[in-house]
Amino acid sequence: MGGATKTVPAVFLPVVVIVFLVSSCEELAEDINEAKINIPIKKRVFTLDSLEKGYKNNEVILHQSFVDIDVDSVLEAQGLDHISRAQANEMILGIDKPTDENLYFLNKVKITISENERFKDEIKVAQAQNISSQDHSLKLEVMNTDITHVFTSRGFFLRIYATPAMNTFNSGMGVEMFVKGQVSMEMDK
Repeated sequence: MGGATKTVPAVFLPVVVIVFLVSSCEELAEDINEAKINIPIKKRVFTLDSLEKGYKNNEVILHQSFVDIDVDSVLEAQGLDHISRAQANEMILGIDKPTDENLYFLNKVKITISENERFKDEIKVAQAQNISSQDHSLKLEVMNTDITHVFTSRGFFLRIYATPAMNTFNSGMGVEMFVKGQVSMEMDK
Protein backbone atom coordinates (compact mmCIF):
# COMPACT_ATOMS: atom_id res chain seq x y z
CA MET A 1 0.00 0.00 0.00
CA GLY A 2 2.27 2.79 0.95
CA GLY A 3 3.17 4.98 -2.02
CA ALA A 4 2.02 3.09 -5.08
CA THR A 5 1.89 5.30 -8.16
CA LYS A 6 -0.04 4.78 -11.31
CA THR A 7 1.99 4.60 -14.52
CA VAL A 8 0.69 4.93 -18.04
CA PRO A 9 1.44 1.79 -19.94
CA ALA A 10 4.18 2.32 -22.54
CA VAL A 11 1.75 1.20 -25.23
CA PHE A 12 -0.26 4.44 -24.90
CA LEU A 13 2.71 6.76 -25.31
CA PRO A 14 3.08 6.23 -29.11
CA VAL A 15 -0.66 6.80 -29.54
CA VAL A 16 -0.44 10.14 -27.71
CA VAL A 17 2.55 11.20 -29.84
CA ILE A 18 0.78 10.27 -33.11
CA VAL A 19 -2.37 12.18 -32.13
CA PHE A 20 -0.25 15.24 -31.31
CA LEU A 21 1.67 15.07 -34.60
CA VAL A 22 -1.46 14.63 -36.74
CA SER A 23 -3.19 17.60 -35.13
CA SER A 24 -0.02 19.72 -35.51
CA CYS A 25 0.27 18.84 -39.22
CA GLU A 26 -3.36 19.77 -39.83
CA GLU A 27 -2.77 23.15 -38.18
CA LEU A 28 0.40 23.64 -40.25
CA ALA A 29 -1.40 22.84 -43.51
CA GLU A 30 -4.07 25.41 -42.67
CA ASP A 31 -1.40 28.03 -41.93
CA ILE A 32 0.41 27.78 -45.30
CA ASN A 33 -0.50 31.07 -46.87
CA GLU A 34 2.55 31.66 -49.01
CA ALA A 35 5.07 29.86 -51.19
CA LYS A 36 8.24 30.65 -53.12
CA ILE A 37 8.94 28.72 -56.29
CA ASN A 38 11.40 28.91 -59.17
CA ILE A 39 10.03 28.72 -62.68
CA PRO A 40 12.41 27.98 -65.56
CA ILE A 41 12.56 30.17 -68.63
CA LYS A 42 12.94 27.45 -71.21
CA LYS A 43 15.89 27.54 -73.57
CA ARG A 44 15.11 29.74 -76.58
CA VAL A 45 17.32 29.25 -79.63
CA PHE A 46 17.62 32.04 -82.22
CA THR A 47 19.83 32.75 -85.22
CA LEU A 48 21.95 35.87 -85.17
CA ASP A 49 21.01 37.80 -88.31
CA SER A 50 22.72 41.15 -87.92
CA LEU A 51 24.95 43.20 -85.68
CA GLU A 52 24.38 46.44 -87.56
CA LYS A 53 24.57 49.65 -85.57
CA GLY A 54 21.53 51.75 -85.30
CA TYR A 55 19.77 51.31 -82.01
CA LYS A 56 20.45 53.64 -79.10
CA ASN A 57 24.05 53.70 -77.78
CA ASN A 58 25.20 51.43 -80.62
CA GLU A 59 23.05 48.62 -79.24
CA VAL A 60 21.37 46.09 -81.47
CA ILE A 61 18.45 43.83 -80.67
CA LEU A 62 19.68 40.24 -80.79
CA HIS A 63 16.35 38.62 -80.00
CA GLN A 64 12.89 39.21 -78.63
CA SER A 65 10.07 36.81 -77.90
CA PHE A 66 7.17 36.07 -75.61
CA VAL A 67 7.94 33.90 -72.57
CA ASP A 68 4.91 31.78 -71.87
CA ILE A 69 4.35 31.19 -68.16
CA ASP A 70 0.81 30.26 -67.22
CA VAL A 71 0.71 32.31 -64.02
CA ASP A 72 -2.89 31.34 -63.23
CA SER A 73 -2.03 27.63 -63.32
CA VAL A 74 1.02 28.16 -61.11
CA LEU A 75 -1.08 30.01 -58.53
CA GLU A 76 -3.84 27.41 -58.69
CA ALA A 77 -1.37 24.54 -58.24
CA GLN A 78 -0.07 26.23 -55.08
CA GLY A 79 -3.57 27.05 -53.81
CA LEU A 80 -2.66 30.73 -53.66
CA ASP A 81 -4.22 33.89 -55.06
CA HIS A 82 -1.55 36.28 -56.32
CA ILE A 83 2.14 36.97 -56.85
CA SER A 84 3.56 39.19 -54.13
CA ARG A 85 7.06 39.42 -55.68
CA ALA A 86 8.82 38.08 -58.74
CA GLN A 87 12.35 38.54 -60.01
CA ALA A 88 14.77 36.93 -62.40
CA ASN A 89 17.32 34.90 -60.50
CA GLU A 90 19.32 33.43 -63.39
CA MET A 91 19.91 34.36 -67.03
CA ILE A 92 22.34 32.59 -69.35
CA LEU A 93 23.24 33.58 -72.92
CA GLY A 94 25.38 31.45 -75.18
CA ILE A 95 26.05 29.84 -78.53
CA ASP A 96 24.19 26.68 -79.42
CA LYS A 97 25.83 26.01 -82.83
CA PRO A 98 28.55 25.82 -83.94
CA THR A 99 29.81 24.38 -80.69
CA ASP A 100 33.34 25.74 -81.20
CA GLU A 101 32.22 29.38 -81.67
CA ASN A 102 32.87 32.03 -78.98
CA LEU A 103 31.19 35.31 -78.08
CA TYR A 104 34.13 37.38 -79.41
CA PHE A 105 31.73 39.60 -81.38
CA LEU A 106 29.92 40.92 -78.28
CA ASN A 107 31.11 43.55 -75.81
CA LYS A 108 28.00 44.11 -73.65
CA VAL A 109 24.62 42.43 -73.30
CA LYS A 110 21.48 43.29 -71.39
CA ILE A 111 18.14 41.52 -71.09
CA THR A 112 14.92 43.41 -70.53
CA ILE A 113 11.34 42.31 -70.05
CA SER A 114 8.04 44.04 -70.65
CA GLU A 115 4.34 43.37 -70.33
CA ASN A 116 3.80 44.41 -73.96
CA GLU A 117 5.44 43.75 -77.32
CA ARG A 118 6.30 47.45 -77.80
CA PHE A 119 8.60 47.23 -74.76
CA LYS A 120 7.19 50.42 -73.33
CA ASP A 121 8.46 50.72 -69.74
CA GLU A 122 10.77 47.73 -70.15
CA ILE A 123 12.75 46.59 -67.11
CA LYS A 124 16.40 45.51 -67.20
CA VAL A 125 16.68 42.15 -65.45
CA ALA A 126 20.25 41.07 -66.36
CA GLN A 127 23.45 42.35 -67.91
CA ALA A 128 27.03 41.46 -68.79
CA GLN A 129 29.87 43.85 -69.61
CA ASN A 130 33.37 43.31 -70.98
CA ILE A 131 32.52 39.89 -72.35
CA SER A 132 35.60 37.72 -72.85
CA SER A 133 36.28 36.72 -76.44
CA GLN A 134 36.83 33.19 -75.13
CA ASP A 135 33.34 32.80 -73.60
CA HIS A 136 31.07 30.25 -75.26
CA SER A 137 28.24 31.08 -72.85
CA LEU A 138 27.91 33.39 -69.90
CA LYS A 139 25.85 33.75 -66.80
CA LEU A 140 24.63 37.33 -66.70
CA GLU A 141 24.56 39.51 -63.62
CA VAL A 142 20.94 39.52 -62.48
CA MET A 143 19.34 42.72 -61.17
CA ASN A 144 17.48 42.55 -57.87
CA THR A 145 14.39 44.10 -59.47
CA ASP A 146 10.78 43.33 -58.66
CA ILE A 147 9.11 42.36 -61.94
CA THR A 148 5.72 41.37 -60.53
CA HIS A 149 3.76 43.99 -62.44
CA VAL A 150 5.20 42.79 -65.78
CA PHE A 151 3.50 39.41 -65.55
CA THR A 152 0.29 39.00 -67.45
CA SER A 153 -1.78 35.89 -66.89
CA ARG A 154 0.19 34.31 -69.76
CA GLY A 155 3.77 35.52 -69.20
CA PHE A 156 5.93 38.42 -70.44
CA PHE A 157 8.01 39.69 -73.37
CA LEU A 158 11.81 39.29 -73.31
CA ARG A 159 14.36 41.27 -75.34
CA ILE A 160 18.14 40.90 -75.62
CA TYR A 161 20.24 43.96 -76.50
CA ALA A 162 23.93 43.79 -77.35
CA THR A 163 26.76 46.18 -78.03
CA PRO A 164 29.04 44.59 -80.62
CA ALA A 165 32.77 44.45 -80.02
CA MET A 166 34.88 46.79 -82.17
CA ASN A 167 35.19 45.83 -85.86
CA THR A 168 32.91 42.79 -85.55
CA PHE A 169 29.68 44.11 -87.06
CA ASN A 170 29.60 41.40 -89.74
CA SER A 171 30.86 38.64 -87.44
CA GLY A 172 28.73 35.98 -85.85
CA MET A 173 26.17 35.93 -88.66
CA GLY A 174 24.27 32.66 -88.84
CA VAL A 175 25.36 31.58 -85.37
CA GLU A 176 22.61 29.89 -83.38
CA MET A 177 22.45 31.45 -79.95
CA PHE A 178 20.35 30.64 -76.91
CA VAL A 179 18.98 32.29 -73.81
CA LYS A 180 17.56 30.53 -70.77
CA GLY A 181 17.00 31.36 -67.16
CA GLN A 182 14.82 31.21 -64.12
CA VAL A 183 12.27 33.43 -62.42
CA SER A 184 11.60 33.31 -58.70
CA MET A 185 8.03 33.97 -57.54
CA GLU A 186 6.72 34.59 -54.06
CA MET A 187 2.99 33.96 -53.87
CA ASP A 188 0.38 34.38 -51.17
CA LYS A 189 -3.35 34.36 -50.47
